Amino acid sequence: MEDGESQDMFADFVDQLEYNIDCDRAEDCTAEGSEEETDSGEDEDMSSDDEDLVSPDDAIAEILTTAPTTQAVPWIWTPGSHHTPEVQDFDNLASGWAHLISNSDSELDLFLKMFDDDCREICLSETNKYADQTGNCRTKRWVKWTDVTDGELLKFIAVRMLMGINKKPEMKKFWSEDPLFHFPIIGQIMPQDRFFEIHKNLHFCDNTEYVAGNRLFKIQKIWDKVNANFKSFLIPHKNLSVDESLILFKGRLYFRQFIPSKRSRFGIKTYSIVDAETGFILFSYIYSGKNEDLPFSAKDYGYGGAIVLELAKHYLNKGHHIYCDNFFTSPNLAQFLLQNKTYLCGTLRKGRKNAAVPPQRMQRGQVEVFSSNGVLNEFWKDKKVVRMISTVHEHNMVDVEKRDGTIVQKPKSVVDYNKNARGIDQGDMQMHFNSTKRKTRKWYKKLFFQLIDMCLYNSFRVFKYLHGNAKFLDFQLQIIRQILDKFGLKKTIVQVPSRDLQRLGGRHFPEYNSSTKGKTHGSRKCHLCGMKDVTGGKRKETRFQCDTCLVPLCIIPCFKLYHTRKNL
Repeated sequence: MEDGESQDMFADFVDQLEYNIDCDRAEDCTAEGSEEETDSGEDEDMSSDDEDLVSPDDAIAEILTTAPTTQAVPWIWTPGSHHTPEVQDFDNLASGWAHLISNSDSELDLFLKMFDDDCREICLSETNKYADQTGNCRTKRWVKWTDVTDGELLKFIAVRMLMGINKKPEMKKFWSEDPLFHFPIIGQIMPQDRFFEIHKNLHFCDNTEYVAGNRLFKIQKIWDKVNANFKSFLIPHKNLSVDESLILFKGRLYFRQFIPSKRSRFGIKTYSIVDAETGFILFSYIYSGKNEDLPFSAKDYGYGGAIVLELAKHYLNKGHHIYCDNFFTSPNLAQFLLQNKTYLCGTLRKGRKNAAVPPQRMQRGQVEVFSSNGVLNEFWKDKKVVRMISTVHEHNMVDVEKRDGTIVQKPKSVVDYNKNARGIDQGDMQMHFNSTKRKTRKWYKKLFFQLIDMCLYNSFRVFKYLHGNAKFLDFQLQIIRQILDKFGLKKTIVQVPSRDLQRLGGRHFPEYNSSTKGKTHGSRKCHLCGMKDVTGGKRKETRFQCDTCLVPLCIIPCFKLYHTRKNL
């Protein structure tokens, strides 16, 4: 690693520690804000109607050239609660699903609208190409390799979904013959060798087309395509939320993050924008280092502010309200969004540049209000001082009922923030329980299965909108059933060898194995011949099996040994 890269990683680490120590998101809503536990949320989404948008590059160029420089505007904060925001009306009639959906759409239909034909074609073509580029024709397994088909890819995803629902310590245990781990449906969906062949060669780019300096090259193509599907699926409602997520990954990676306050602590950080009304993830952005190029100036708006503008660039000048935590907010960002008819509400980090300064001592329940350039700063003392910034609200205290039934007063900005800023946190929580992600050395595979989780979650949000009350687990199980109904199980179902004592009793007789393509009675490897402590010989192939146990066995001596000896 070069010295410059080491310095950048150390700077990122220091900045992140300062962020977590100074102001954790949870403390903003609770410890600094209210006696109740509230969560700001982590959301990822981005949506718009493509027909109404100019190209992103043109839109960004126009905004950057026409918007005044926020640094040149003096910030003179006036105390008092007389602030009146100028908020334009939002056209709710223009919001809604941009794709045709109906109650007749099955769970699998909705999922395939997110993970569509183009996405699957990227996976299939690049995986098969990568297998051709790296395959070793001298190995026995490679001779049997065949290109992955669309049906196999969906069955592969179904297996990963089942692994997330029925967890085992390692993936090979799903094909284990041990009764304690035995899970027969997995072997009927896909053989173990084929599953791991697909998993090994799973790829999403052509390595021969590598672009120097692009850290996300391995995942960029499929990530952009899936997020484009999300963006085009929903024209968002008025309220949007922006927040971060951390995808667990402990392998070696330049832009891996360490965040002590997170449960995962180590991982890949993403930023997402979510439609607060439906919970639909509109767009997700992968953090690949602070020296990455962002269209908006991190110097003027802070790095978090530049992320907000990158995620919300398609939704400016439409009257949206954006909710985010103190990592993203600043007076400069609030004013820039206000000039582009977009409104900001969120917590504010202590010591943020150009922000108002509250009194050093405040009593519990005391509120101090300041305004400047159309931006409101509120400081409300609960257990700690809650710092709010908003271009949406005027100062107003509202009654809120606590869990114990008592009534307390909170600023309206705090109540709306707690209500609308939970998008990605709620999504991450639901995706975590039955995630398709597993431990892997390849970071881009981890991000791919994060995309699958996002597709499942977004299609669930659409399904819930159509059918009302629904459970995410039931939704996932239905997708698995529909994949298996469409593409079927293995035609020849071979029961795994039985290791319980039932094989020592009952009636057992030899029979021929099931037929194969080339033979009337297929040959299979004898279950006992390879056990040196039993037969002492090399493994042989046999045409016979037990008619009850369905275990391949040589007639002499393995059939008798298998049904009479306990410790095998």
